[in-house]
Parts: sequence; C-alpha cells; structure tokens
Amino acid sequence: MLFGYTENSLGQSKECFVRHVKFAKGKSSAILRGQLEPCRSRIYKLRARAGQRMKVSLSPDFNDLVFSIQGTKFLPAPTYSFVLEGIHKNGVAEWEGVLPNDDVYEIWLSRPAVTNKRQRRTVPYRLNIEID
Repeated sequence: MLFGYTENSLGQSKECFVRHVKFAKGKSSAILRGQLEPCRSRIYKLRARAGQRMKVSLSPDFNDLVFSIQGTKFLPAPTYSFVLEGIHKNGVAEWEGVLPNDDVYEIWLSRPAVTNKRQRRTVPYRLNIEID
C-alpha cells in the first residue's frame, strides 16, 4: 500500500527541494523527470511498508548524479543508520532491496561537487521508482 502527494514544502533551504511522490491510482511505480542545478539537492519522499521491494534507478548515467535512500526510523545492527543497507555513503545510481520498516522514505538526489572546477550547467535526470 502506497500513498503520496505533491507539495512544495515551506521553509526549504536553497540547497534542498522536497517533492512528495504520488503514485497514480492502481500503480506501483513512478518516473520522475527534472533538472538539477549545480551544487543542489532534491529530495523525494514516499511512504511504504515493511517487506515491500523497492527498485530505484537514475539515468542517464553520464551526468554524475547519485542518490541515497533513508528512512525516518533508525535501523538496528548491523547498520545503526537511517540509510538503507546497500547504499554507499557517496551515493549510488541504482538500488534494489526489501524495505525494513513501515516508514516515510527519502530519496536524496545530489550532484557531487568538484572542488577544482565550478559546476555551471544544469543536468537533466530521470528517476525511476518501483515498489512491489
């Protein structure tokens, strides 16, 4: 069982833009398209249940974007984290796994900064989310 809604959150910082994912009635997947500005992040939130399988992929793979997924509930051993198991601390471009809790999950999309060169161009992306 999934639910979501779209809203622009008030009081957002300039660095992070939050979007709530809304699945079409009877659907269990969504494709989200957008463009990410240099040195910015975007957060997608969705509610899902423990035991559901989630698959997330980001494309195109040549534009240096990554994501991480975390819940709002602290995970027990061995992770002791909010970040889901199998997500690298620097982010990933695709992930698949079973969700550990009934929770609101956040997908943090980011563009890692490069210290020796200022990022100037906005990059397009497509984030595919599937939940069974």
